[in-house]
Amino acid sequence: MKNIVIGVLIAILVVSSVGAVMHPNVSVDVVRYTQHSVIRIDSDADFAVQAASNGWPGSGTESDPYVISGLEIDANGNGSAIYIGNTTVYFVVENSYLHNASYKSWPYFTGAGIILYNVQNGVLLNNNCSSNGRYGIHLYSSINNTVENNICVDDDSGIYLYGSSTYNRLKNNTCKDDSHAIYLWESTHNIIENNNCSSSNEGIYFQRDSNYNIIRNNTVSHNQRGIYLESSSNYNTVENNSCAYNQYGIYLNTLYNEVRNNTIYRNSQAGIYIPSVNGYNGIFGNELYNNGYGVHLSYSGSSVIENNTMMSNGMGVYVYFSNSNRIVNNTITNHTNYGIYIYGSSSQHNRIYNNLLYYNKGSNATYNSSRVQACDGGSNNYWNSSSVGNYWHDWAMNNDTNDQDKDGVVDWPYKIDGTGVRDHYPIKALLPGAPQNLSASRGDKFVNLSWEVPESDGGVAISEYRVYRNGSMLDSVTKLWFNDTNVSAGVVYTYYVTAVTYIGEGEKSNEVSVKAVSVPSAPRDLNATVGGRYVNLSWEEPADNGSLDIIEYRVYRNGSLLGTVSGQLWYNDTTVSLGTVYGYCVSAVNSVGEGEKSSELSVRTLDVPSAPLNLN
Repeated sequence: MKNIVIGVLIAILVVSSVGAVMHPNVSVDVVRYTQHSVIRIDSDADFAVQAASNGWPGSGTESDPYVISGLEIDANGNGSAIYIGNTTVYFVVENSYLHNASYKSWPYFTGAGIILYNVQNGVLLNNNCSSNGRYGIHLYSSINNTVENNICVDDDSGIYLYGSSTYNRLKNNTCKDDSHAIYLWESTHNIIENNNCSSSNEGIYFQRDSNYNIIRNNTVSHNQRGIYLESSSNYNTVENNSCAYNQYGIYLNTLYNEVRNNTIYRNSQAGIYIPSVNGYNGIFGNELYNNGYGVHLSYSGSSVIENNTMMSNGMGVYVYFSNSNRIVNNTITNHTNYGIYIYGSSSQHNRIYNNLLYYNKGSNATYNSSRVQACDGGSNNYWNSSSVGNYWHDWAMNNDTNDQDKDGVVDWPYKIDGTGVRDHYPIKALLPGAPQNLSASRGDKFVNLSWEVPESDGGVAISEYRVYRNGSMLDSVTKLWFNDTNVSAGVVYTYYVTAVTYIGEGEKSNEVSVKAVSVPSAPRDLNATVGGRYVNLSWEEPADNGSLDIIEYRVYRNGSLLGTVSGQLWYNDTTVSLGTVYGYCVSAVNSVGEGEKSSELSVRTLDVPSAPLNLN
């Protein structure tokens, strides 16, 4: 009988997988699903009826609505696998395989694995919505929904938000081999985070007034455009994403967006591309390496490119027929071509200063006029502010006598290739880096600090180090250590160190916090109980243990160490003679050392009585 039952179960499981047409990149565990017909829900009341008839349990929460779980729906010929519309109840659709949808008509037959229309408070969790004709998951005019841990492969759009879909959270989804992995149209205030978007035309794509969204911590790779914002999709934040192996890592064809702290590498055309935009975009703190261009501006203006690190791209920053941009505080190194290249007569009023340029276009630490690190083919561009230009490593390091007045500026301008414009205030040296590996050791009422030299001295000799304690300067020294003897046991002190050259004071080191310690004070209230053949000593703990545990007590007799005890406040001396005077004292010991001795206690042991007198 048992064998028959097992055979029937196996047959049922095999039947559940029949008809599942899978994309070669889609992995589906068909055993876990229950086959189900397409689902159409069009109101809260309708949801209640269908939940009751299908046995869908709570808790989707607020007060236990519905969970749809573990279904396989083949939507072939039926438009969409699941349609939920016009609801506000809390629900979860989870752990289901929804596939083979194709567009026929609106709204039920849109070709989506799941479509939410005018829906609030839904959660779509751990579903596989792959191989659908239009959309893996589609939110239309839907608010405050969560789309998490879903797989959308081989759809036209993996996840598509449309028509004022706001305050939704898209996280930890995998979308690949789609035309658009994640696609927003007229949708605002959404959070798109920790998704993997790959092998599509666009990894993350915003169109038509998709504003005030946050795109963060996503991995976007092997697309034509990694993250693509266009058509008045403004005021978005793009941060902490990894964009790699795309044609364009981040493509901004819109205004007032901030792109910050992203890692952007090996994109064949450009790490960041801003075409045909005359308005602000902020590019801050990104790492761009091994791209065609690090940052490419084309017919664009008023952007700020600041505090980025660009390394080993074909070119660092390419400004093509673009004006009024600000390029400041960037580190631009090891590019095959120019570090910064301004091209086109209408490229005007760009400001470039306080950038660090090393080893671009084959330059090194010796100036070579055929290996200048930048080119300006525009007009009225400014390669320095009123007081500072850029650091050109080949110019600064060319000799040791090119800053005679010691003002930190090379005494001769740096000539830029092209129209002959100059940087009039090329930086001679940089501020020194932070001292390395600050550490502290402590002893009896002192804290000893030590550190290593900075990774960079900025190009000139370090004249001193400044030691700070609790935010205030304590002292300056020329060596790599400092002993602070003005400390009180039990007090926590926080230290850091800076390096100083004639250019100025550099960055602070790591901070270290130390509780000062000391040896303990003397044990208190030494007393003795005396017998003929013993002296029993007792005492109390020191008033100050030096902020450390007492390890042991040392007992002295007549100035010599008699014995040690741990974990007790008494000592019994049984090596005494009758009628003898002894002087005792006790000291406490912690990990720093031995503290002062207690006051000496003098005792006389008892003796047997002398012989009776005048015996008659």
